[in-house]
Amino acid sequence: MKITDIKTFIMQGGNRNWVFCKVETNEGIHGWGEGTLERHEEAVESGIKTLASRLIGRDPTEIEKNWQIMYRHGFWRGGVVMGSAMAAIDIALWDLTGKAYNLPIYKMLGGAVRDRVRAYTHAGDLRGGWDAVDQGFSAFKTGGWAIGENEFHESDVVDVLREKIKGMRSELGPDVQIMIDNHGRSRPSLANRQIAAVE
Repeated sequence: MKITDIKTFIMQGGNRNWVFCKVETNEGIHGWGEGTLERHEEAVESGIKTLASRLIGRDPTEIEKNWQIMYRHGFWRGGVVMGSAMAAIDIALWDLTGKAYNLPIYKMLGGAVRDRVRAYTHAGDLRGGWDAVDQGFSAFKTGGWAIGENEFHESDVVDVLREKIKGMRSELGPDVQIMIDNHGRSRPSLANRQIAAVE
């Protein structure tokens, strides 16, 4: 079996779009993968196309070898964009291989570990936290920057986060888990101050 094509699909999803890829073979078996990187869909799509040129004609079931080729055969290793592109192709190769051997991916990766998975949601503010609890969630994540999407006022970040988490904890009680997604925005010194403030 050989890889004949790797196609990309950008699916519009409102405020978040998804990037999928489809690995096709000469035996008609195909696999799907996803490598979404919010607001960088076209960059990931280009990354997938770049990596695809290294894989056409190769055996799709040699997943580790193909991963090494994607990662090491370019001059640069790439960052989050190429990592997302590699992830999309990698999961498509696992999906395809599972179909070829008539096994679900989790069986190929060592079998099931648990029979249920705890879910969490997102809450931008206290109202969102209450909504999450009302919907049955016992955990949610919230943003570490309570400001406009493209505005970064570092002088306000620590105090705003402290008050936000303090209010959520006070109103929602000790049993709700609150996670903070800082989106990589803080340099280490600021992140340390945020952590100390929340603690």
